[in-house]
Amino acid sequence: MRHTVKVATMVGAFGGAIALSGVAEAYVVDPNKEPVPIRLPADLDHDFTLALDSENPKIVYYAPKGGRVALMNGMPLLGLALLPQGNALLNVQLEFGVFGAEARRLLDTINGSGYVARPWPYVRTKVLPVTPGYDPVNGKPICTSEIDATSGENLPCNTSIFDSVSYSQTGPSLGEFIALSTVLNKNGAAIFQQFLRSGNAMQLFLEAEYLQAGTAFTAKVTVNYDKVFEQFHRYARKNYWVSRKQVEDFWTREGLCLDRPPAECGVFIEFTNARGERVTTVTIDPDNKAQQEEMIQAVNRLRDKLMEQMFVPVGPTLPPVDKSKPWFGYRLNQQYERHQRGQHATFEFKSPRGVNYGKTIIPTGVACVVVSEQGDVSRNTAGDCANYWKGTMGFEEIMAKQLTRR
Repeated sequence: MRHTVKVATMVGAFGGAIALSGVAEAYVVDPNKEPVPIRLPADLDHDFTLALDSENPKIVYYAPKGGRVALMNGMPLLGLALLPQGNALLNVQLEFGVFGAEARRLLDTINGSGYVARPWPYVRTKVLPVTPGYDPVNGKPICTSEIDATSGENLPCNTSIFDSVSYSQTGPSLGEFIALSTVLNKNGAAIFQQFLRSGNAMQLFLEAEYLQAGTAFTAKVTVNYDKVFEQFHRYARKNYWVSRKQVEDFWTREGLCLDRPPAECGVFIEFTNARGERVTTVTIDPDNKAQQEEMIQAVNRLRDKLMEQMFVPVGPTLPPVDKSKPWFGYRLNQQYERHQRGQHATFEFKSPRGVNYGKTIIPTGVACVVVSEQGDVSRNTAGDCANYWKGTMGFEEIMAKQLTRR
């Protein structure tokens, strides 16, 4: 089931233009490069992201930094069905929107500052199920043994509780439900029963894409995988994971190669901008920020190209909580590393219209929902959960409090 609220911003096919009323070829401007000159109250600033429009200086896009389980007639849209083999089907609708009094306050703040508020024009999304866990029977970490079909070797421990995942891949527009269907393995089925009956939060993430204003460029990018892996291990040090912010920093450091000789870098870029100026990893000016920002567009394309294969998302283990692990981060895919050792690859990226992909991670999941022994689903409105359903407390806050209590 899908329910869509019509909004003023119309989104074209992925890779096409976003047309606003009276404005063609308008795109989101990276708020890190050009912040929106609106001072939000601290709580709204914590919960929402704002960005300017590339063509109309009076338009401000807004997007919440989190989502939640959708409701219909006050009931959570979630179902859990146990299968004879011991695994289970989990179906849930995730809602990405602005809720309750916060919505009015946000829009009043934007409009009162002389701007026109528009929902952030996301065009595509995917769901990242990153909730590993512990076997509720023996208390040991989940570890599904797998064999590499090409080598016969044992693969690294797989802590996933999902056998398969399918989901809506368009949007999310504000007010639109993202449908998620999963087959939980036996460990996952046991964990979800245990936690949902106790009203505990379970973690998911939406990775949403949009079209972002940039500069026109062409780039040839050569990757030396051995060097990339070597630099990652050095960057991560003894940790097997890096945070969301750290993985972005790693790609920027590796792509621009500003702090070491090019021969020691795993990425070599030949970049040509719209003015025909050619810059390479060797000739980039470490003091020219504008030049670096242009070249980062190629770095980001490379990151998007390799991220899903090279890294595996990880989140906090449930339960017990290992405080050394990230709230949300990535670890190197060891199977991918083995296969790519000794390899080189060359990619060509182009953005003739100066339009690039923008990505953001939206934390969400199942929270403040209780499933009875009979499988009946209801809202938990006690304590902090009352504020959660009012829209004044986000999923991350609920999850963080749950982890702190353990």
